Amino acid sequence: MAATGLRSSATLAFKKMGIRKSKNAARGNSLKGSRMLRKGRMSQAGALYFISAFKADHARYLDNPGCFRIIENTLNLLEREGLLEWLALVLMPDHLHMIIRLGDRDSLSDAIRKFKSVSAIEINRQRGTSGPVWYKGFYDRFIREGENLAAYLNYIIMNPVKKRLCSKASDYEFLKIKRNFREQARSHN
Repeated sequence: MAATGLRSSATLAFKKMGIRKSKNAARGNSLKGSRMLRKGRMSQAGALYFISAFKADHARYLDNPGCFRIIENTLNLLEREGLLEWLALVLMPDHLHMIIRLGDRDSLSDAIRKFKSVSAIEINRQRGTSGPVWYKGFYDRFIREGENLAAYLNYIIMNPVKKRLCSKASDYEFLKIKRNFREQARSHN
């Protein structure tokens, strides 16, 4: 998929969730890897965040069982280390979305940087390649108390269906939601 198509589909999806675009994004300038992504970013231990990370331009697609296993194992490692708790994850061909609860050890930027670094090393090792796997920057959305958590979860669940990668979300093999999180999201509203 061309970068323009990716950018416009992501823009529409974020708009539906109430995520506002910066002036740069409104002009059509890509923010992937931009310092503008970090502007206004806050890190609050114990807070929920909706995260989107994109593959680097020349990196191969991510939607394969090996990459998914590496990403899930990396998130489990960071969870054991107290950096974050991951609650929902969908791996698309050129990006991922996840909902995490930030731990109290590091800032959000540091936790995501460690996730991307460890997963990139392992993905490159598995593929026998080198070079960047992820764009430098990432999108984050602090999920405030009282916000519709189910809407974020539904976005993650339905993303592969909307992109026509499957007809039902339950058929998509690169989607994982932790057992109790679905109920938590429903009762959070």
